[in-house]
Amino acid sequence: MVVHLTSAPRHSGPYDWEVSLPQGTAGLPAASIAKCAEVYTFHKDHLSELVGTLPLDFVHRIDRALAIALALRVPAEPN
Repeated sequence: MVVHLTSAPRHSGPYDWEVSLPQGTAGLPAASIAKCAEVYTFHKDHLSELVGTLPLDFVHRIDRALAIALALRVPAEPN
């Protein structure tokens, strides 16, 4: 499963289910927004190579935003 990434500027927000990713994070060519309310199924066979890896602090932000979007128990902030 994947979340939608966009580099399009926001017209409203920010929202609790979005995570801002600065340019260069995980190799992104432009500042982007992970829209965790937009979750899609993506078959692994469509992946060809590793493009980038999110730093752990962004993984925690994504986890939290997904929990909010999916109405799950929101994880505690990491220390």
